[in-house]
This record gives sequence, C-alpha cells and structure tokens, in this order.
Amino acid sequence: MSTRFTLTRRYLRAHVWLHRQCDRLSPKWQKRIVFGLRIVYSSAPGVSRGFNGR
Repeated sequence: MSTRFTLTRRYLRAHVWLHRQCDRLSPKWQKRIVFGLRIVYSSAPGVSRGFNGR
C-alpha cells in the first residue's frame, strides 16, 4: 500500500467524520469551524491559492 493512498484514505475518513460532527452543530459553530480550517489550509506550505493553482 503506497503512502499516498494511505494519506488519501486518512484524509477522506477525517473529512467524513468532520462532516458528520458539523451536522450536529449550530450554524454559528459550523461557520467558525469552516473559517478556522480555511486559515489552516491557506497558511499550509505548498498550498496553491486560486482556482487555477496560480
């Protein structure tokens, strides 16, 4: 099993888990979590900005 496959699988499982947890939260807390994740992903090294990877 490749490392990329393992990381993809873990990411997808975490994504599904987070989605289920967010369904239980109020809209206010959902917005807070989405905003927080946006900050984390935008500050991560190697993450391209923009839709075309520019």
